[in-house]
Amino acid sequence: MDGVIGLIPGLGDGVGLLSSTYILLTAFRLGASLPSLIRMLGNVLLESVVGTIPLAGDLFDFYWKANVRNIRLLDDELANPRQARRKSFGAVLLFCAALLAIVVMAGWLIISILGWIVAAAGAALAA
Repeated sequence: MDGVIGLIPGLGDGVGLLSSTYILLTAFRLGASLPSLIRMLGNVLLESVVGTIPLAGDLFDFYWKANVRNIRLLDDELANPRQARRKSFGAVLLFCAALLAIVVMAGWLIISILGWIVAAAGAALAA
């Protein structure tokens, strides 16, 4: 349903965010572990960020379904808290490692571009 509602410009994203927030608050009230809550928040953030891309974001919403994933995570957490906590902790660590890799690669890219610009400017001044 979120994918269909998301097709309505402006309104769809707001309604989707409200439903996602409700699920997160419910998980918190039911005592979901911090790793599971972080994983749920990550699902919502990923869907929200990718959802801002016209057309591709809407297609991603139909595939990703953050709210369905989060309800499944909450069900797993309530059925077997220890196992769900372990899986969520692993997913959060993997996400942090991927984020760190992206930051390092972006930093390397920026430094490389700046080095190229400085070298080009130096060559232009020498000529």
